[in-house]
Amino acid sequence: MKRKVSLLNAGRVFLAIVLMNIAIQFLASVILLLAGVENGTPEFSAFNYIFMLVLQMGNAVVLLLFFKKGFAVFEGVRKVKWWAYPLSAVIAGLCVYFFVWPANLFALWLQNIGYNFSDALTFDNPFAIIFGGITVCVIAPVMEELVFRGLMLPALTKKFNAFVSVLLCGLAFSLMHMNPEQTVYQFFIGCVCSYLTIRTRSVLPAITVHATSNIIAFVLSFFEQGEVSGELTTIILLTLLFTALGVLVVYFLGKVMEKAKVENKEENQAEQDEADVESKKSVLVFYGVATLVCLFTWISVFITAITVVV
Repeated sequence: MKRKVSLLNAGRVFLAIVLMNIAIQFLASVILLLAGVENGTPEFSAFNYIFMLVLQMGNAVVLLLFFKKGFAVFEGVRKVKWWAYPLSAVIAGLCVYFFVWPANLFALWLQNIGYNFSDALTFDNPFAIIFGGITVCVIAPVMEELVFRGLMLPALTKKFNAFVSVLLCGLAFSLMHMNPEQTVYQFFIGCVCSYLTIRTRSVLPAITVHATSNIIAFVLSFFEQGEVSGELTTIILLTLLFTALGVLVVYFLGKVMEKAKVENKEENQAEQDEADVESKKSVLVFYGVATLVCLFTWISVFITAITVVV
């Protein structure tokens, strides 16, 4: 019988995935340098899609290796009622509508301090649309949600209350991508996915939210995006208003989603009877180290992207 996932094991997997991601990114940079591929070229875009797929395959390899060692890394995969999926898709659309405001405000701040934004992914040919679309809209949501909401979140909730667990999982999710431009929105979507997973006791609604959010971004990439403009005070007030509304809407919809979970009395009883002998101090070592590595990489990318004004 496979053991229930613990926070210590979840921390080990998280650290392994972080180090694997950094290694793949380093290898990709070396390949691009040796091949002489420049940013903005069709070859660079094609390489990006392949790179994203390799990253997700790396995540899958790490999960499978730990799964074979006896860790139930897919603890959160449980059936939910059918109506949870369309409601999850609606929640994803609401997240895009409400939480794009704090993301845009952060982007405006980055712009004002001279941050050099990376080129957005382009889906301007059949290869990019098919290969990139499948990777971004299907593979990435499934793999990332298994890591963060199927593995890390259930372990965190065994040591912390729901609020702290949601924030920690959202923070880890946003820093894991090591991209300052996407950090704010990824933090919010990570918290929403964590919250819904706790409410429904299943990672499936989170996968639906994540995939739908990426699909919306995928579709919007085909249209011209306007820049944030207006009085700064007005933008800040609107951002606070829409962010607060978004949090409230997601909170109440999460309470509705709780009715979508399918109870398993035997499983619940087994979880209650499970011995819990790990201390917070010992089990957070791997989680803390992995998060610090992500934060260091995030800061490095941030500093590198800032234009030095003399």
